Amino acid sequence: MNFDKPFKDYHENIKLTTSKKNSLRSNKEALRNKIKKAFMDNKRTPTPNFFIQGSFSMYTTINPLTKQYDSDDGLYLQHLDTSKPISEWPIPATVHRWVMDAIDRHTDTPPEDKPQCVRVIYANEEKHVDIPIYAKKGETYYLATKNLGWIESDPKTIKDWFNKATAAKGEQLRRIACYLKGWKDFREDEN
Repeated sequence: MNFDKPFKDYHENIKLTTSKKNSLRSNKEALRNKIKKAFMDNKRTPTPNFFIQGSFSMYTTINPLTKQYDSDDGLYLQHLDTSKPISEWPIPATVHRWVMDAIDRHTDTPPEDKPQCVRVIYANEEKHVDIPIYAKKGETYYLATKNLGWIESDPKTIKDWFNKATAAKGEQLRRIACYLKGWKDFREDEN
């Protein structure tokens, strides 16, 4: 039996719809603009840069059965003194607070200060945007984690690796990643 068509039909059912993708993009841009303005007005520092990462950037976001769908938008601080040791940078809780203050009241649901990111929840639309906060020293990127401090982390490397693998192996690799995510979501929903 040929399972190509049922798997492709399944992929059409679980992949994120165009309207949901557009909604996430719009929310991401509004958040970026609000954060940039807050940094410019309140911190009087260079505005941060941003880099979309995670499943949204790799086109593997799926429609979850019961949970929110999301986007990860990395925020890259541009004003830390990288000539100083990392131990002299602001602690991660402080940089998380900067972002929390910048997006306060952006949605009806208050943002959540998670260990590795700030989360903006769009309750009525069953989605959220996670904002992990990074800084670069030399050629190394560091993620501001509240429980572990500044740790080495480079999501760009993961995205590049996945996109190169998909280019080499074909779009079926991206669909397989979605199938596995859909299966995981289904199994978690059963419990």
